[in-house]
Amino acid sequence: MKFKSVAMLLLAVMVSPVVAQETDTKKKKKGRGNPTAQLMRQFKDVEFTEEQKGKVDALAKEAVAAMKTAREEAGITAEMLKKRAAAQKEMRAKETDQKPAQLMKAVNEKAGFTEKHAEGLKKANTIRQKWIKDVVGLLSEEQQSKLPEKLLQAAKRKSPKKGAGKGKKAKADDK
Repeated sequence: MKFKSVAMLLLAVMVSPVVAQETDTKKKKKGRGNPTAQLMRQFKDVEFTEEQKGKVDALAKEAVAAMKTAREEAGITAEMLKKRAAAQKEMRAKETDQKPAQLMKAVNEKAGFTEKHAEGLKKANTIRQKWIKDVVGLLSEEQQSKLPEKLLQAAKRKSPKKGAGKGKKAKADDK
């Protein structure tokens, strides 16, 4: 009888870390899948007022829904985004003289993105950029000083206009 209770105790001690580890992994995956939380993580150093929290949360939910719609309309799946992220990581690791636009085009090709997919992703990125501008616009100068420089620059960028990036000759040909 002593042997059985010792064996059960030993089994319980061996199994409990495995069960605890599985629970931790499940919790981590849940946090990673929340798109609103992913957007908000960019502003982790900012202490929002209660009024700002409400506005930012509403803007974030709206932006997440719009980005999801843009990706769905383009036929972009989560698996495709993972494949693209891996291709992007691989391409950036290589030393290349490509301009960012050329690099992203190569990444999209490597990931198997069609023109429709690339346009959907561009639309989703435009929505995210607008959200960043809107949130930064709600912040005081003191709050903005806590933001990373890269985020402030993103908020100040102008949205691309039709015909942008074309030379004078190409613009004249369009007329």
